[in-house]
Amino acid sequence: MKKDKQKTIFDDIPENDDKVLEKEKKLYRKKWNGINKFLDRIAGFIIVTVLVLGTAGLVLEYQLVKGPSPAFSNMWIHTISETRRFDFINNLFLSEKEVDSVLNAKEDERPVPTPDLQSSAPIEIQIDTDNDSWEVGGVTDDDGDGIIYLEFKESGSQCYMIAIQDPKRVFVGFPGFFGGNGLMLEDMISTFDALGGINAGGFIDSGGAGTGGFPDGITIIDGVEYSYQSIGGVGGFDANGIFHVGDFSMEECRQLGLVNAVSFEPILVMNGAPTFYWGESGSNPRTCIGQRADGTVLMLCVDGRQFFSPGLNYEELAWIMIDHGAVNAINMDGGSSSCMMYEGEIKNNPTNAAGGSRYLPTAWLFK
Repeated sequence: MKKDKQKTIFDDIPENDDKVLEKEKKLYRKKWNGINKFLDRIAGFIIVTVLVLGTAGLVLEYQLVKGPSPAFSNMWIHTISETRRFDFINNLFLSEKEVDSVLNAKEDERPVPTPDLQSSAPIEIQIDTDNDSWEVGGVTDDDGDGIIYLEFKESGSQCYMIAIQDPKRVFVGFPGFFGGNGLMLEDMISTFDALGGINAGGFIDSGGAGTGGFPDGITIIDGVEYSYQSIGGVGGFDANGIFHVGDFSMEECRQLGLVNAVSFEPILVMNGAPTFYWGESGSNPRTCIGQRADGTVLMLCVDGRQFFSPGLNYEELAWIMIDHGAVNAINMDGGSSSCMMYEGEIKNNPTNAAGGSRYLPTAWLFK
């Protein structure tokens, strides 16, 4: 069976009218040549724009790293080095040795001695949940629910704080088992029927997949112990609601009677004073947790890597906690992990590439 020939726009022109046919073909070619030129110009514009922006970005990066201000250059190098996705940028203009020399530089003016990181016991915590005039940051608990929520600016960055009067309301949430993917903060809050919370400890991120499946370091959940590999310090509550921070081994955690604990670093505040344990650090999104002498738990989340909020370094974070009364405090996982949720909504502006919160192995929650 003979296959039908596909009809074109030229089929309606009489076969013997060659001049008309040639004219129509020229008009047809001219039309498509115009469209192709337009598309070529658009593509060329996009390519040139990308090249210009890319070149401008490289020039800016060069100025930031090699610029005339050593202090700003050091801050930039520390900031980029604390990110997982962009830590390669410093090596575009600096060797590994040059980057390491900045990251490992010592501050001669850093106060000494560093507090004993093995113990946070000297300041006595006296839990007081019956204080009718309880307040945090100048805000009183008018509705008497034992929770105060604050938003404020510090060093040009947006900060969010939740204060919980009764520390026994705070606990570690987790996906139910470790392996595979963790849970996003909102799902963890829903699973435990909690009122809110923040992301907690770090996680082992093999291949940079960000699955949040395995917590990094010592983790204790409702008295059950988990320990994978060591990372930094430990922050945790004992059965009486006292929050301890330190470079604890699992045995020391048992001696302290910790029932809910996670690992990260650095320790920010111990016995009412900054530890100056962190060294140099950049400006990034941050999360931390601490406790006042009256037992109040302070959860802090800071926006970063955004035009309106560059983020804070560890020293700035420590002083915020101290200014709000913390006698012990420890930094939690920051960057893209930083997230706070309360009253059914995410309060901060997470920088996770996928938007919103990310998969987590642990979270500090409260009921």
